Amino acid sequence: VTEGFITGDTCGYLVDVPPVAGPCVFLDETRSDSDVSPSLTLRYFAEDDLMLYASVSRGFKSGGFDQRRVPEGENGEFDEETATNFELGWKGSWFGRRMQLNGTFYYVDYDDFQSQTFDGSSIKVTNAGAMESYGMELELVAVLSQDLTLGSAVGYNKAEYDEFDNGQCTVEYSAEQYYSDPANNISPGFADPPCLVDLAGEDVDNTPEWTVSSYLQYHYALTKDLISVTRLEYNYTDDYFLDQDLDPNLKNDEAHLVNLRFTLSNAANDWEVALWGRNLSDEETYAYGIDIPTLGGFAGIPAPERTYGITLRYY
Repeated sequence: VTEGFITGDTCGYLVDVPPVAGPCVFLDETRSDSDVSPSLTLRYFAEDDLMLYASVSRGFKSGGFDQRRVPEGENGEFDEETATNFELGWKGSWFGRRMQLNGTFYYVDYDDFQSQTFDGSSIKVTNAGAMESYGMELELVAVLSQDLTLGSAVGYNKAEYDEFDNGQCTVEYSAEQYYSDPANNISPGFADPPCLVDLAGEDVDNTPEWTVSSYLQYHYALTKDLISVTRLEYNYTDDYFLDQDLDPNLKNDEAHLVNLRFTLSNAANDWEVALWGRNLSDEETYAYGIDIPTLGGFAGIPAPERTYGITLRYY
């Protein structure tokens, strides 16, 4: 059972601009959601070290209410989300378990996908009619020698809306549509009704198609009680949009991130000294970004640039 309770902290204003100001608003709403989420998995051992599997499962996320003040006449309620997942894959090891290779292919069908938006004055959850996601994942761990280990994971994911006729507009499109009417003289973020677009067939934000995560780790005993670990990491992320409206101003280009870490510790692991560097390639990306229609622009938080440091731990 989800309850919604929203009040206006600043009341008596003639302009209804949530969550900043507006008339007094009181809501006391309840909703109850229930679901049966079955799961079926079949496994087959083709060999002692090779397992094949197939699965189908159903997922569920309850509906609820937005947690910020909403415009007068709305209650900020959104519906439950369901997902049906189909998966085929394998888990295997070879060469005396010195190499492990796992893989999976999947397809996920979403109904009433809960998508978060920022309309310029408040953050709210909007239900997309339908969304699908499909792809594959490969994971490799190989022991190259007694002290050297290689690991890598590669993923491909295509996520797009099948139905979403109430998607968010970009700031540019919203302004063009709103200011085409000469009677309008306020920010398009406050327009009533708000600007909406059909995002059917478009990509889902924050879902890069290709991702790679790899590492090479060297573990070496310098003395009987002194151990060193060197770890080199490489991570790749394909380009993707940061906001639901797919604003090109908030698109992360593909990024190649390199991290390096040297660690020295004793055999009992009572203490540790680590010298590390992150994003050594100094890639420029956003960690987060949103459009702000009320200000006619957008905002983004840059991801950390090249960073070095030393960490001391004592247990």
